[in-house]
Amino acid sequence: MRKITFFFFLLLSTLSFAQFTPNDVKYFVGTGSSTAYLVIDFKDDTDDRSYAWGIRFDENQPINGIEMLELLAQEEPNFSFDQSGGFLDQIAFNHHDSYEMEIDYWSLWASVDGTTWNMDGWMSTDLVDGKWYGASYGFGMAIPGPTAPITPIPAYSSQWLSHADITTWIGTGSNESLVVIDLGTTTNDVANSYVFGIKYNGTLTAQQALNTIQTTFPAFTYNLNGNILDAVTLANHTIANTPSTLYKGTNLSNWVTEGNFNSLTLSNNEWLGISFGNRRPFTPQDGNTLLSNKHFQTVEFTAYPNPTSNLITIALNEEIKNVTVYNLMGAKVMNASSNQIDLSHLSSGTYIMKVTTEKGIGTQKIIKK
Repeated sequence: MRKITFFFFLLLSTLSFAQFTPNDVKYFVGTGSSTAYLVIDFKDDTDDRSYAWGIRFDENQPINGIEMLELLAQEEPNFSFDQSGGFLDQIAFNHHDSYEMEIDYWSLWASVDGTTWNMDGWMSTDLVDGKWYGASYGFGMAIPGPTAPITPIPAYSSQWLSHADITTWIGTGSNESLVVIDLGTTTNDVANSYVFGIKYNGTLTAQQALNTIQTTFPAFTYNLNGNILDAVTLANHTIANTPSTLYKGTNLSNWVTEGNFNSLTLSNNEWLGISFGNRRPFTPQDGNTLLSNKHFQTVEFTAYPNPTSNLITIALNEEIKNVTVYNLMGAKVMNASSNQIDLSHLSSGTYIMKVTTEKGIGTQKIIKK
């Protein structure tokens, strides 16, 4: 009786959210020339509580709302739902699981443009090309009550990337983790997002993961500002003075936001995601291929005297474009552009010197006495 009573209540409410367009949707299921959009809001107080999918179908062979959810569940193994009598009872997607919540009802919504939502029982009705369909946890007078989905983030597929896609692993050990670094930019409609596979034993801190990449590839550097990663260079891509957002997950679809770089630790099969833009780490390109490009091959140089108490000279038969010195924690401590570097202001210890020329990049350990 409660469900029937509240079904009429569906027609009474209207809410809207900030603009989210079809161009923002990344994950489409189904086939056909018509497209509808599905937004699901779990209302579970997380920063990724609301997701959007695209649903493709043939207008001559339309599907209804239940069939839309079935199609998504068939194509995404981490998505499931239950319904009864045309009412949506439960939905789960990765760590969002209304099966574990107190209330077993969802409110249903529809929109013609994805901005203004009206309550609408769409489960048994055929999808309309270009229309938006929403589901939001909470129904009727229950707490939480019915409110329209908030602005979503694009859902990703758990099938877009796996360990089997990694052709070259760096490091040694029996455990495996992936590191996805998303620069937040796009080149020729391809996201500048790069993945590295790392092997190790035991556990792996975020800093150890990046140091493994940096040790393997001279064309990779990063900078830590306290516990914030705020700069990275991958070959000809450089992001500077931009705080990153950190994520942890086991596939591209289930990223969870992490707050502190220095305390982030990976175990076997866990992934580290680093994003310098608004999107969560997206479908990546092979980072090894980028950083192994012949244009960025290792440059051989000599630095002397080494150890030194102040001045160090770089012997190289090429013009030096840039010299960067890092401490062993990966933090940049100085920059220069000549072949003679004054290290007198640095504390005693071991550092990494990176020299960049037109032909490539070289690194060498140096010791300041």
